[in-house]
Amino acid sequence: MSILSLNHVTKRYRGSALPALDDVSFSVGDGEHVAIVGESGSGKTTSLNIALGFDVPSSGDVQVAEPTTTGLVFQNPAASLDPRWRVERIVREGVPGVGEADVRAALEAVSLDYDELAQRYISDISGGQAQRVAIARALVSHPTLLVADEPVSAVDVLGKKHIIESLRSVQNERSLASLIVLHDLGVAQQLSERIIVMQAGRVVEDGATAEVLAHPQHRYTAQLIDAARW
Repeated sequence: MSILSLNHVTKRYRGSALPALDDVSFSVGDGEHVAIVGESGSGKTTSLNIALGFDVPSSGDVQVAEPTTTGLVFQNPAASLDPRWRVERIVREGVPGVGEADVRAALEAVSLDYDELAQRYISDISGGQAQRVAIARALVSHPTLLVADEPVSAVDVLGKKHIIESLRSVQNERSLASLIVLHDLGVAQQLSERIIVMQAGRVVEDGATAEVLAHPQHRYTAQLIDAARW
């Protein structure tokens, strides 16, 4: 069963000669882990924004199964987390009825220690830890769909490793689907069972991750794979 689907979505921005999205269709199944990959300007984030209702399509439609609760993780934790708040307040943010036990469980889900971090400010912890706090905030409402936009691009190598491990653990241990925008095929290989490849606002390939990476059917996908080997 699909919990989220884009159906023939086109998005045109005023003043642009070409559409940002051109007849894009894809879906995310219940419990399925999907990555959208492609270079900058390919339409990945625009697709995500429309899927989440942050933007509206020029044509086509988005369907979300009910009830679907979505947890969001943005690219840069420094921009998405309030530096004036302590970690515990950040994780609780916007979710009524969340108590200490819920915050503790959410932090532990991403391998962070509540007693060590709960009363610290974001400026006092590493970028990788801050991004895991952002993931914990997304998890505290027990979402059925976790959506992340380039979750490892704003951290160092060690932070990237910890975030990937945390996301994999969440995917394995919680009953949720995930939709993750990435430019790194290596990360996509670790975090998805299905890959959607976008180029110039179009979906050019959509299939099982292992199959797409081993036997790409579109020249652009092959070019991305070759570039990742450098």
